[in-house]
Amino acid sequence: MLRVAEASLGEEEKSVLAEVVDSGWITMGDRVRAFERAFAEEQHAADAVAVSSCTAGLHLAMEALEIGAGDEVLVRP
Repeated sequence: MLRVAEASLGEEEKSVLAEVVDSGWITMGDRVRAFERAFAEEQHAADAVAVSSCTAGLHLAMEALEIGAGDEVLVRP
């Protein structure tokens, strides 16, 4: 494992993390939905969807744009 940065978790972060774990909703639930709403509001968007990784976000974007087999996608190196 290559460490890029040290984790910086204080007592507040640990407490909130424990609440999430205790709720039984690790990848979905009230906190995720609250984040999605706040992010959408900040971006002046109708809605937002949180995903677990950049790869998942890129896949979702490709699906939303109906980009598929045979389409050309240009990206920066």
